[in-house]
Amino acid sequence: SYLDSYFRRENSDLSFYKELNDNLSLLQDITNELGDSAIGSYLTEFYNAAQQLSLNPSDLVARQNFIQKASDLCSRFNQTAEQLTNLRTNLVGNPEVPGSIGESKIKLTCDELNTKLEELAKLNETISASCSFGAVPNNLLDERDLLLDQISEYLPITVTSGANNVINVSSNNVELVRGSRKLGTFEVTQGDNINPA
Repeated sequence: SYLDSYFRRENSDLSFYKELNDNLSLLQDITNELGDSAIGSYLTEFYNAAQQLSLNPSDLVARQNFIQKASDLCSRFNQTAEQLTNLRTNLVGNPEVPGSIGESKIKLTCDELNTKLEELAKLNETISASCSFGAVPNNLLDERDLLLDQISEYLPITVTSGANNVINVSSNNVELVRGSRKLGTFEVTQGDNINPA
C-alpha cells in the first residue's frame, strides 16, 4: 500500500514535468532564439540597418535596406505570434474563438480522466459484488491498480480502503470516487479553469 501510494505520487510529478518539458520544447522550437531565424538576429539586422541609415540618411540603398529589415522583423514577429496562438489553441483553446476549447488537448485530457474515473467506479462495484460472495477477484484488483496508476498520471490522488475491497479516491481533499459512485465530472468551459463539477 505504501509503495503504491509512493509510486502514484511520483507518477503524478513525472507526468507534470513531462508535460511541462514537452510544452517548453514546443515554445523553444517556435522562438528558436539560438538559430538564424531567431527574433534576436532580426532585431540585430534591423538595428544595424538603422545605424547605417543614421550615418547617411540620404543614401537610397541604406533607406531601402532599412525598410527591408523593418519588414523582415515585422514578418518574423507576426509569424511567431501566429505560432504561439496556434500552440495555445491546441493546448487550451483560444478565448477569441468560441468553441475552440472543445478541440483542445485539455478538453480531451478531461474526457479521458472522466472515462477512467467511471471505469474505476464500475470496477469497485464488480469487486464489491465478488467479495460479498466470498471470492477474491485478483484479476479485477490488478486491473483496478493499473487504472489507479493511469489516473495518477492526470492528477495527484489519495486512495482509501473501504469494506469488500472497495476504495475511495480523492484529489486535494476533493472526493472523486466513493465506492461505486463517481462523484463529479471534470469540465472545461471557455474562459474557465478545470474544475470538478
